[in-house]
Amino acid sequence: MLWKELGALGERLDATVRALEETNRKLETSEKELAAFTSTATELSTMVRGQPRVAFSVALPVDGTLGPVTTLYSLVYHHVVSNIGNAYSPITGYFTAPVPGVYYFSFTSYWWGGDGSSGGSLYHNGYQVVSWYNCEQPHNTSGSNSAVLHLQVGDKVNVRLWEGLKISDNVNNYSSFSGFLLFPIWSV
Repeated sequence: MLWKELGALGERLDATVRALEETNRKLETSEKELAAFTSTATELSTMVRGQPRVAFSVALPVDGTLGPVTTLYSLVYHHVVSNIGNAYSPITGYFTAPVPGVYYFSFTSYWWGGDGSSGGSLYHNGYQVVSWYNCEQPHNTSGSNSAVLHLQVGDKVNVRLWEGLKISDNVNNYSSFSGFLLFPIWSV
């Protein structure tokens, strides 16, 4: 009977050893996966820390209507909501690219309506990119547009009001200009 109990204990011990070996294999696989994940997370963290931070959001300080202007008029958004990287100048109204890369820009406009119209464009280095236009009508109107641009260091982007047209705003900051770096493009 003792031999029988020893045989049963031996079988249980063998089963336990096999189960432990399987658990060890799973643990080793999990450790390898965790090490790979940790390596990837560290690499991504290093990449993100080394990336430039560029983003801005600004609004017109006008409490009323600007215009009609007599020439193509560069809008200067003095009310700075944020200016991370200081690439937007509230003195000139221009965004200047600090690093080469792909950037996203958007702008909104508001006009109280009535006599006249509102319209203008986003400009890149003096060239018109995208525009908005609101025709003369008795109701308040708004417009907006956006663009993704590939910029080099020193490229300039701004918003301009077209000759003879108007733009309005008040404390609600309806007329705004924003942009941010999507990703840098470094030369190889």
